[in-house]
Amino acid sequence: SRDTVDQDFAAHRQRFLAEQGYAYQIIDADDVLAGE
Repeated sequence: SRDTVDQDFAAHRQRFLAEQGYAYQIIDADDVLAGE
């Protein structure tokens, strides 16, 4: 969800994972559902 505490938490988690060497990709739920 945009502009929520969850989004802020997610941003910190993504930064943490990137620092640990993990790759991640941000995709919209619409794109995921369209791929089914």
